[in-house]
Amino acid sequence: MLDRRRAATLAAAIAISLLGALPGAAAASFGIGSVSAAPADQTAGAHTPFILRLAADDPGSGLQAFVAHLPPGQIGDPTATARCSQDQFTAGACPAGTHAGALALTGGTTASGDIYLLPPALGSEVERLGIVLHAPGGDERLQAPVSLRADGGLDLTVDGLPAGVTSVTLTLNGANPTSCAAATTAIDAYSYAAPGQPAHASASYTPQACDAVGFSPVLVVTAGGAGQTARGTHPDFSAATRQPPGQAGVRQLTVALPEGLAVDPAALGRAPFRIGSISAATPLLPSPLGGPVTVLGPAAPGAPLQLSASLAGFGAAIPLSGTLALTGTRLQATFDGIPDLALSSFALTLDPSGLLISSRDLCTGASLFADATITSQSGAQWPTGVPVSVQGCPPLRPTASARLTGVAARRPVLHVRIRAAAGDTIRDAGVGLPPALRFATRRARSPVTMLADAKLVRRPSVTLTSSAISVGNLGARARTVELLFRPGTLRLTGRLRPGSRVALRVGYVDSAMRARRLTLRVLARR
Repeated sequence: MLDRRRAATLAAAIAISLLGALPGAAAASFGIGSVSAAPADQTAGAHTPFILRLAADDPGSGLQAFVAHLPPGQIGDPTATARCSQDQFTAGACPAGTHAGALALTGGTTASGDIYLLPPALGSEVERLGIVLHAPGGDERLQAPVSLRADGGLDLTVDGLPAGVTSVTLTLNGANPTSCAAATTAIDAYSYAAPGQPAHASASYTPQACDAVGFSPVLVVTAGGAGQTARGTHPDFSAATRQPPGQAGVRQLTVALPEGLAVDPAALGRAPFRIGSISAATPLLPSPLGGPVTVLGPAAPGAPLQLSASLAGFGAAIPLSGTLALTGTRLQATFDGIPDLALSSFALTLDPSGLLISSRDLCTGASLFADATITSQSGAQWPTGVPVSVQGCPPLRPTASARLTGVAARRPVLHVRIRAAAGDTIRDAGVGLPPALRFATRRARSPVTMLADAKLVRRPSVTLTSSAISVGNLGARARTVELLFRPGTLRLTGRLRPGSRVALRVGYVDSAMRARRLTLRVLARR
């Protein structure tokens, strides 16, 4: 463990360097003779060891400590969740699953060691590394904190190296940036000979094959809330990306809000004021980053509204640039500068603060729909559009109706209409027949004519059995679906008299993959 004397020495050295070296200190010349910093595999997003090599230019100036400012996106292994406890570290009993790399030292002192993941200290640390150095005189233990910078990069501080060390090779398990911009590691090194004069150096590499990194984010959008769905109310709004591990990071999110949500002109006179929040979650951090979103007003008359926001946590605040603009008849919110931190989600939430106002009832009429363009760290774009899940609507049930004719001539025709519950959209629809009716599967090449919100569905996907039909590919916005089964599609299996009633099973699957089912008692007509 890093003892108090060494910690105090480094703190004093950093303080002296900030104040400026004293004239008499110029006699001690300390510099970095060579440095390299690159992963074993330079493919963008690859999970591979990152190797830092550092050597002093004067063999007589032993390295005491160094700070490695890793490039944004150069991160630890996001799948490594196990930690070695302080008791296990002290006892030399860290589990194999907590191993995170190695450290090799050469010079007047030669030693090699293993690196383990420890629980971070509360406060500004995002990670803590435990280093066990194996030397002829016995094992020595160091602890190295990892902190977050304002550009989204990580800083690693290693202090208390044995006297006489002139070169270091540090190997860390982790993952590469998913951007193909130059990845530069900056080094601040401190020596025992001149503790007040840090030496600086840097080394770079460029990740390769960014276009080969997977990128298929999912967008989830909600609006409304209790008492926030009527026309003229100020609703909540949330848009969040979701991503599985191993994909390219999101750099920019642009969301076109659904028609029916507008900026309340009365609110603009209050700028600047808070309108919501942003948050970002990553398996690298024990808790999400987040912060408020503030509207600053337009930069010029007619220009988009400028938004101020930052992802704060662990002693750092990562600024993001944002705008809110009117594009056609729809509001468009954009946030750029999202950090490359293996995010599993990034969310924008607009509070019912008065900025947004509903120009229609959110629970009735056509379904709400949001469009988005999600841009990766490498610049690849993922356009997407999703139905908006409306919260706070009355618990209205789905409805359905059906009309059965042509029974007397034994050429039945069936017309079914299904209307989604409030806030739902119809992804797939289905009809189950009563025992007296069956589909003529051998003769029915195009068994059904489909209408979605009164528009013809030209190429529905159809699954047909003798007693049931399922229809998909209805588009993403359908609130009402009609199915028309023409003459020759259905056949009677027994005697069905006009005026009698049969039980018809209908249902649909909504955009959230929830199944809705109803049973109708349908009158058989001539």
